Amino acid sequence: MAQIGRWFDVTEYGIDRTKRTTHPDGIKRAIDAAKSAGGGNVWFPEGDYFLGDAGVELDCGNITLAGVGRSSTVHVTNWTSIPFPIDKPDTTIRDLSIVHDRDNVSEPFTPTEYPETIKVVGSRAKNVLLTNLHLECPTIGIRALEVGDSLTISRITGQPLKTGIEIEKARGNVNVNGVAFGPLWNNTTPVLNFQYDGLVAVKSIGNTAQSPIQFSNIVATHCKAGFLFTGKGDPNQIDPKLKVNAASNTSCVTGIVIEGSPKALDVKNYMFYGLEGASSECAIHAYDDFGFLKVGQMTSLRSGANAIRIDRSHHDVLLDGLWLQNWDQSGKRFPAIESTSGTKVKVSKPNFYHTPGSTAHPDRPQISATGVVFE
Repeated sequence: MAQIGRWFDVTEYGIDRTKRTTHPDGIKRAIDAAKSAGGGNVWFPEGDYFLGDAGVELDCGNITLAGVGRSSTVHVTNWTSIPFPIDKPDTTIRDLSIVHDRDNVSEPFTPTEYPETIKVVGSRAKNVLLTNLHLECPTIGIRALEVGDSLTISRITGQPLKTGIEIEKARGNVNVNGVAFGPLWNNTTPVLNFQYDGLVAVKSIGNTAQSPIQFSNIVATHCKAGFLFTGKGDPNQIDPKLKVNAASNTSCVTGIVIEGSPKALDVKNYMFYGLEGASSECAIHAYDDFGFLKVGQMTSLRSGANAIRIDRSHHDVLLDGLWLQNWDQSGKRFPAIESTSGTKVKVSKPNFYHTPGSTAHPDRPQISATGVVFE
């Protein structure tokens, strides 16, 4: 068995390419060899690998699973096991394509539920890196639950069906950067309608860590929501620790949804382009006494109702540098910016515009009668 520079080639640990049943055992033996050496790189050369009924058990730290990008493809067929569970420090998964087997697409599309493709869990999961991964048609792509410090998720592509990336109750610094979710597996009407009904590209649930939770360079299309910020927050936290920078949601029902108990969110350089006609709702919809919101340099190009709707918060909302175009495509006189319950919304440097082809009501307002002030 070759071992050069702490690299462990899975094909040299008993994998027979003509027999799919040998792959889980061969992968496990390569990981065990790395574990015995105190850690190392488990290498997936170009080719196809089948997990069968087992996941990849990473029961030690200081392990890297690495391939050569889209040419190293791991196939998931089991509907009960998590393919890649991580609960140890210093773990990396990189340069792999992970494909979930799916039945033929028909109407109505009711896909089999898979567990998370990658689950990072627990305070011991520190210094975890997930990078250059293609996730093809998982139910849930990546889920991180109560992780320790320093989780980096970068250069992720694919087409999740219900959730792309979920970060819940993080205990330290989390950085999600360079994500592109779109119909890379299937763009037929049954699949897209299924996504419009329930897909959330990025979820943040109950994250109150003092270290930042950052989402940057995020592109997601054909979703029910691009971002969902929910769960219990910190009512005393005014300095935003939840940050979105350089993101776009195209052909989505709603762009950013903010709900639950108070949390502080800072959004910069954000673009929303909704579905045709009244099918989309809002670029940003915040409610349930959500907390503090600051938005800078935002463009909303098409929404069925409001561009920005604030239903309730005890904290101010700050909006700066907005271009809001073609809101109220339902024709029901929705204002571009609306505060429905007295939340003070401070707006500076706004631009409001409707193209000649807009289906908005001719008397549509720009702002609601109360709660919105210009500075």
